[in-house]
Amino acid sequence: MFLVSEKAVAIIQARFSSTRLPGKVLKKLAGKEMLWHDVERLKQCKNLSEVVIATSTSKEDDAIEEFAKKNNYSLFRGSENDVLSRYAGAAEKFNAKTVVRITSDCPLVSPKIVDRTIELHFSSKADYTNANRLEKTLPRGEEVEVFSRELLETAAKNASKQSEKEHVTVYFYHSHPEDFKIVSFKGAGKIARPELRLTVDTKEDFAMLKAIYNALYKQGEIISLENAIDFLDKHPEVKALNKDGEQKFVEGKQY
Repeated sequence: MFLVSEKAVAIIQARFSSTRLPGKVLKKLAGKEMLWHDVERLKQCKNLSEVVIATSTSKEDDAIEEFAKKNNYSLFRGSENDVLSRYAGAAEKFNAKTVVRITSDCPLVSPKIVDRTIELHFSSKADYTNANRLEKTLPRGEEVEVFSRELLETAAKNASKQSEKEHVTVYFYHSHPEDFKIVSFKGAGKIARPELRLTVDTKEDFAMLKAIYNALYKQGEIISLENAIDFLDKHPEVKALNKDGEQKFVEGKQY
């Protein structure tokens, strides 16, 4: 197994407010908050040295700080709307050399995919490496992005559009793709199921993830992506719960 020598830190962006499903990151799946599952899954990664929750300074997000303190999780608080600067601040505070971006609404993010994306980043000597962000080859909810803290600070210094500040990595792959070596991890075999939604944006998404967790979760273990896919294939009625889910767009492009 290839292990990165630089300090790779996963930074999970999280906020309590949500237009379509308020408080979703602290909603419970199998008795534990969705954000708890995010952190605990990432702690299984071999190529991460630390997992950090990055939330905003908004009073609404005091609940996330309380959650982090209760569980002894690393936390950073920064700008609510300039998420790019929040990431840069978190990377500086925790002395990250390599930043791994994860969003908090993905309670089935695969540690294996995270590790393999980090390994691809270093073996290909890329500037920006992603899984499922630019090429949709995996279920929605398996998005992973890897880049150096130095590159992050460059983006934070030079970003001018609100979309760049809000969505963190748009500066690399949308605004200035010609300036960076960009590499994508591609799913294959059983996990190559881009038609599936394993993220939580709506109450329908949450209902589907809750059904998966109720059926498969065992204390002290994590649900593998492969087992979640098998479950959905055996239970089409669960798979259909969020079949009409919508994706977000940045400047007209799906992300």
